Amino acid sequence: MNVPAQTVQFEITDLQPTFLDYIQSQKDENTRTFNIQFLFEGDVLSLSGCTATATVTINNIMVEQELACEVNETNNYVTVVVNAPYSGVMAVQVTLTGCC
Repeated sequence: MNVPAQTVQFEITDLQPTFLDYIQSQKDENTRTFNIQFLFEGDVLSLSGCTATATVTINNIMVEQELACEVNETNNYVTVVVNAPYSGVMAVQVTLTGCC
């Protein structure tokens, strides 16, 4: 069973990495889909020409590194799909290249 996609917006305030933290239930094997937009001073950043990868950890244990993500240049969001059958706190770090 897949869980509906969750839309998240992050305000970029500096050059420090921004993490999406998500609590995953015990023995939860559902796919998680996150549509992530990045904002600067309230405006959505253009992702034209971008590529994106994600690093995913659960309880500080890496479960995905350089996970390929889909970039929607029309609506300016990155889709991260995580299939991680673990419980705990999931952290997702998205790396954008070739844009911004």
